Amino acid sequence: MIDEKCVGCLKCIKACPAEALVMVYSPEEEKMLIPLEETTIPATDKRPVAVERWKGVWVFVEQTNGKAHPVSWELLGIGRILAEDLGVSLSAFILGSQVRRLVEEVFGYGADSVYVVDDPVLSHYRTRPYLQGTVNLIHKYKPEMDLFKKYDIQKIITLCPHCFSTLKNDYRQYGAEFEVIHHTQLIQRLFTEKKISVNEKAEGRTVLHDSCYLGRYNNIFEEPRQVLAAVSVSGAPLEMERHRSESFCCGAGGGRMWMEENLGKRIYLERTEEALRTNPSTIAVACPYCMTMFVDGVKEVKTQDAVHVKDIAEVVAEAIG
Repeated sequence: MIDEKCVGCLKCIKACPAEALVMVYSPEEEKMLIPLEETTIPATDKRPVAVERWKGVWVFVEQTNGKAHPVSWELLGIGRILAEDLGVSLSAFILGSQVRRLVEEVFGYGADSVYVVDDPVLSHYRTRPYLQGTVNLIHKYKPEMDLFKKYDIQKIITLCPHCFSTLKNDYRQYGAEFEVIHHTQLIQRLFTEKKISVNEKAEGRTVLHDSCYLGRYNNIFEEPRQVLAAVSVSGAPLEMERHRSESFCCGAGGGRMWMEENLGKRIYLERTEEALRTNPSTIAVACPYCMTMFVDGVKEVKTQDAVHVKDIAEVVAEAIG
């Protein structure tokens, strides 16, 4: 496997008829993970009662290859406003490999303190080490803006399949007890319960892209299709050659929204061209990352005026008026 090209979409693992492929860490990486796991809070631990022990506002500084994403600086600005309103300090935390050089820059954007987990196992984003590192820092230093615990949140609705998968599956390892709903599930439920109705169905040909983290990771295939069928004149959406569990990743699950691809064909272009072969007027997605990749794709092949990229929620909003 070529690490630089892998986007963690699970397709190779799901496709293997002998179930011979698994995502694992090398023995060296497993040793590196031990310090991150040592202080993990047992799943039986409940929410802390003494919320006054939790102080401060934290901002996670996203980075790729040691370069911070601009959105992190925007979030630090928002965090500063929250911290001043609460009369507490603003902290940033960084996870990655060879990221200590970012500390001075983070201070320059207004952080009062910076927490750094710098380890080779964090060279490439993978849920397990990043989640463990984050959870351990939160439980050790108790920032006030750990909102899930402080406000006893019971239900979360998310537009992002990545957030959906992490909150639904991974946070449970650390005692989280909330229901997580993807917005396509919510919309489908609202139609079923007749709480929303169609005013004018969408014209044209709509093709659906299955997000890896919604589909292969969580087996949510029907709700997006049922919703599009309910709001489209043509009924069920068009299907690409690779769809449902055989869907092809758009690239953002592997961070290709921020990273340059130097090997082979750009993955988002491959998937965009596959979508365009169905001759659609609309490419429907259920993920903000997929949205960005397809928007870039139709621009690159100069079809943005003829083919629109829309979230399923946008298609529904237009249909219900």
